Amino acid sequence: MITQKQGRHLPVGHRDEARPLAARRETRAATSPPGYDLLRLPFLRRLLLSRWPQVVFRALTLGGFLLAIAGGLLGTPVGNRNAAIVFVWI
Repeated sequence: MITQKQGRHLPVGHRDEARPLAARRETRAATSPPGYDLLRLPFLRRLLLSRWPQVVFRALTLGGFLLAIAGGLLGTPVGNRNAAIVFVWI
């Protein structure tokens, strides 16, 4: 569906673009949920914006998955004693 506003054709989802910037800011401020910005905390901001915690987390999860695969290939065929099979069912 296309609407016409100020002589321009705009898709329905882009109606805000025809409004002045100040009106869009007021609407966004009025409709934003109340809360606390966690990025105001300096330690948490550095932690969340840095790439190193992501790399460490990925390396740890990769190691866990590799251990599960190795356990499945090299471990005992008994289901309740094989860590890979137990890991899949958890």
